[in-house]
Amino acid sequence: LQVARWIERSRPELGERLSTAVELASLSAEETRYGSRGFRESVLRHWQAAGFVPNWHQYLETRSLWNSLAAMLASALLLAGVALRWPDETQLAMQRMVLPWAAHHWPRNDQLAFRNPPQVVAWGSDLQLEVIDRKLPAPEPIDLHFRSADDTSSRSVTVIPTTMVSDIAVGNLPAVQQAIEVRAVGGDDDTMPWHRIDVVQPPKLNKYSFVITPPDYAGQEAQELVGHHIQVLAGSQVKFVGQFSEPIDQAVVELLPAPANVPPSVDALRSEGMPAVEEAAQPVQATEWLAMLEPDGRTLTIGSAEGQAITATQSLAWQLLISTRDGLHIHQPDSWSLEVVPDAPPVASLQAAELLQLSAQATLPLAGRATDDLGLTEVVARLQIDGAEDSEPRRYPLWTAGEPSAGQLPSREQVLQANWDLSTGPPLVTGQRISIWLEARDTSGQVGRSQSQSFEIRPSDELLLAIQERQNQILHRVRGLVDSQRRNAQLAARTRQRMQVEQRVDREETDVLMNIAQVQRAIGKQLSGDAASIAAELERLGTLLIQNRLHESELAGEMQRLRSQVEELAAQPMQLASSAAQQAASLAQRSVAEQRAWEADLESSLADSEQAQNRALGSLESLLDRLARTEALQQVQRELAQILSQQNALRRDTDQLQLQRLSAENSEEHRPRRAALSSDQQGLARRLEHLLSRAQELQAAAGNDQQALQGQIARATQTLVEEHTTANMRRSIEEIQSDRFAAATAT
Repeated sequence: LQVARWIERSRPELGERLSTAVELASLSAEETRYGSRGFRESVLRHWQAAGFVPNWHQYLETRSLWNSLAAMLASALLLAGVALRWPDETQLAMQRMVLPWAAHHWPRNDQLAFRNPPQVVAWGSDLQLEVIDRKLPAPEPIDLHFRSADDTSSRSVTVIPTTMVSDIAVGNLPAVQQAIEVRAVGGDDDTMPWHRIDVVQPPKLNKYSFVITPPDYAGQEAQELVGHHIQVLAGSQVKFVGQFSEPIDQAVVELLPAPANVPPSVDALRSEGMPAVEEAAQPVQATEWLAMLEPDGRTLTIGSAEGQAITATQSLAWQLLISTRDGLHIHQPDSWSLEVVPDAPPVASLQAAELLQLSAQATLPLAGRATDDLGLTEVVARLQIDGAEDSEPRRYPLWTAGEPSAGQLPSREQVLQANWDLSTGPPLVTGQRISIWLEARDTSGQVGRSQSQSFEIRPSDELLLAIQERQNQILHRVRGLVDSQRRNAQLAARTRQRMQVEQRVDREETDVLMNIAQVQRAIGKQLSGDAASIAAELERLGTLLIQNRLHESELAGEMQRLRSQVEELAAQPMQLASSAAQQAASLAQRSVAEQRAWEADLESSLADSEQAQNRALGSLESLLDRLARTEALQQVQRELAQILSQQNALRRDTDQLQLQRLSAENSEEHRPRRAALSSDQQGLARRLEHLLSRAQELQAAAGNDQQALQGQIARATQTLVEEHTTANMRRSIEEIQSDRFAAATAT
């Protein structure tokens, strides 16, 4: 009925006849609403007779169908494009729709993967993994997660950060010692499957050594050194031998950059006496440093292509890449280096001289040391006159190696002591400067030179003055010792008096007595006890006089007498004072420790200590007085020499003024110089009068042990007095003022 009505809407000319006919045909036989049954059948026969058959295709509605088909086609094309653009994601989506409960993850922005990950590595080797992202750009950061593959109880995961190199993340795992599982995590990708890496024990180089044959000039036999890093002399023959724990297929030497410095272990492995090298050795392309395997697959030789030693000329470092019979390529974890060092020249040193001024006839003491890592053949001293560098320096042999016996190694060290008589060669001239140094030659012909020392050739009187100055410095040291001894004696006296009054000993007094004993020992040591003592200094000054051939001078005799007095003072009064002070301190300590009362032994010991220190003080004061008088007498000598020099200068100036006066008519031009000469002569006369007065006082105070020096000064002053020197000086002043220059010069 509904279809008939739909057709009537499409065919208005039918009216409602079609729907009426359909409705009549559908009524039951008993229905009388639209007439009798016969009536309805006649109507239907009439329709049938009319022959109306509807064209159903004409009345079909196809728009919705075509719209649906178009939508389906568009959807199919869209799905095909998506599948072509993202095939993996499309496949995963289809799998999730078909099998919604399967373990398929939805696609992510990052898809991390390892690049050429190993399946097997050697035990103990460092492992480097590279991670890429199939969907660039790669995220940051990317971490490596690894865990033990066999230990399922803990399964703790260790995280190691990676370093981005371009679009590749590089991570370094620590030394692998068991099978592990590893994966990368970064960005939104945390689902990478675990990658298993198994660990196998690689063949080990159990025995290895360097076979070294030093060059001929070293004079050493071939030796075998065990170690990873060694040093050898340039020109040595070197070969590396070793043995693996199991047979291998191949071994290849991979060169590394030469070490920047020698590892700490090299000191124990290098040849004896080999010098440390501070500069880095240059890397070498060792085309001849090749690895060769014996037929057993275990014995390794590294050397030339024929398996022989090579001549070491440059440093190199290397690792071994081995191929096992299982097809595994493994870098040996150890590395080796060979550092080639040149033969160092000998080292020579010259001890500094006591005095840098020498006489032309001096005997120069030489003290020094020469060393070489291989062996010395000769040590000589050299002398060069400054300004004559073109000439060959003088040569003085100090030591020469003899013919070595069988099995005897060359001497590597020589301590030198010698005296060079400078008068044996060409004569030296006063005023010259000379340079002295040592030269040492080793077995390879190299020469090492010490630092040079410069000396000045001076006349004897100037050398005496220089040594006198050093002697006078002793006066200040003795004056300090006298002050220390005086304070020590006073402290000992006060301590003894206080203890006598209190009639007891306590800890404070004991400490004071111990300090007194310590100071007393220090004073004695400064007098005579070590190389810095006064006695040692006097001995050195005496040696300088002997070396400069001044041992017969009055200063040498005075130096010897002073030294004897100092040694006698140190051996007797000072030693007794030290012993007495120590004994008193020890008795006081024992009394405090045993809580004894005031004892007569302690009182007697304190008195002896005080007396001994007073005697030592007196001896020091006597030494000080002698040194002071000696210095004063020497000062008079020096001032007399200065006055003589100045008087000679005045005479020369007067002669020059006389000549100028004779050649010039106007005498007024010479008046300023004449006044200056007169003033200088007057000042010189006053200085001489004062000096003569001082000399007379010193002669009266001089001791018997200074008679020689006193006699010299006495004779000089007597001569000056008898010759009326000061009166003549004043007369020459009047003659200069009167323009009688010739008479003044004669006076």
